[in-house]
Amino acid sequence: MTNGQGMCDPYHGVPSVFTALQNDAGARATLRADLAGVLDARPWLHGVDIDLERGGSNIAGAERLFGEIADTVHAKGRKVSAALPALTSTGSIGGEHWVRYRQLGALLDHVSVMSYDFAWAGSAPGPISPWSWITEVYDWVTPQIPPRKLSMGVPAYGRMWRLHDYVENLTTAYRGASTATYPGARLWLDGTWVIDHPTDPDPQPHLGWLAYRDPDDPAPWAWIHVYDAFDAQDNLPGSASGLASATWGGRQYTTRYPLPVGSPLWSMADQSEADVPAAAITGTVGARASGSAWFDHLRVGDGDGDGWWYQPQEAVRVETGAWSWTVGRIARQGVTWDTAGRFRPVRDVEEASTRTRDISLDWDYDHVRDLPLTPGQSREVTIRPLDPGVWVGRVLIGDRNGFGLLHYSDAPYLRWLADRARHTYDLAGIAIWSLGQEDNRLWEVLAGGQLPE
Repeated sequence: MTNGQGMCDPYHGVPSVFTALQNDAGARATLRADLAGVLDARPWLHGVDIDLERGGSNIAGAERLFGEIADTVHAKGRKVSAALPALTSTGSIGGEHWVRYRQLGALLDHVSVMSYDFAWAGSAPGPISPWSWITEVYDWVTPQIPPRKLSMGVPAYGRMWRLHDYVENLTTAYRGASTATYPGARLWLDGTWVIDHPTDPDPQPHLGWLAYRDPDDPAPWAWIHVYDAFDAQDNLPGSASGLASATWGGRQYTTRYPLPVGSPLWSMADQSEADVPAAAITGTVGARASGSAWFDHLRVGDGDGDGWWYQPQEAVRVETGAWSWTVGRIARQGVTWDTAGRFRPVRDVEEASTRTRDISLDWDYDHVRDLPLTPGQSREVTIRPLDPGVWVGRVLIGDRNGFGLLHYSDAPYLRWLADRARHTYDLAGIAIWSLGQEDNRLWEVLAGGQLPE
């Protein structure tokens, strides 16, 4: 068996091994000889399972490698299967662009699709295998590989995302911890573990927490040491001029986009008009319209080498009583700011060179560390966008020593996925990642269709 753990595991493996097997005929010949020797020495083996990741975009090299492995294994009268990364019609969320289901499926006797880790340790928290994404994966793969050659990859594990502080202040590289096996999830839920088990230096009360299931995606989840939560769109002010609420990626948000030449609201500037002297324009602006048109950005240089003006979309102000905090503002060097909250690099450089912090393309968290709240007393908290177009999603109030969001798998959820693998897509079954992490009641549920007494 070839296994991604030692060769190209996304966390600990060596991707250069997969690269060598894709590109080096000698490396492939060595692997084929080793596989033939293993199969000859162990006649009881059913076959070989391939688990390779981080193959980049080398389609030809990957298909050549899989084909040679399949030829070697089939020549011995054995079967060859593979665990392939999950793709949808828009491609891979993990950069596995070497995968073509139709071509690889024709080489293999069985395929398990790794339809998990949609949310991972370094992403925004969420279901490990959201059903909305799973349907996109199997709607894409089943027309290309016969369903009875497929197994749906399902997670027996979960994750706890720590949400109480910025990542750089945590003891781990990512917010998410992969220790949320089913037994581990139960220890968080019943209060045995506090948020940073087992190394949290701050004492926290050992409290039990409720788990929830969403109607359309019943993976269990729970807030741990979160004492209140609300969505921004559920608490809009009465005079919500210019505010808009919508849903993206299954999550609600509220924002205020800039109005064309409007009046400032909440200290946030709308787009402004300016007279541009005709003599300052050389050449022709390359845009035509049959009627009136508004342009979000018109970048005009001043001819002295300064950079463009930028309108950031990042900061809000949090207010309660006499206190206020500005959060989300990214520190920048080598820029000047105007009174409307816009900045311009002092040299003609790219915007990214003015900051050391990355701008997330996913949901991110900002923090007010010491909000003055008293148990048993209500306090109004106001969130004001300082920049146009900032999306505000969910607001959480939790224990300052640590709080987080737990997503995990249990027996009813895995049975729910197994039923849909069989009855929605007519697949051969499910492939569980990984044995030993699961809810032990799963086997009775799969055998009898109900939880044991």
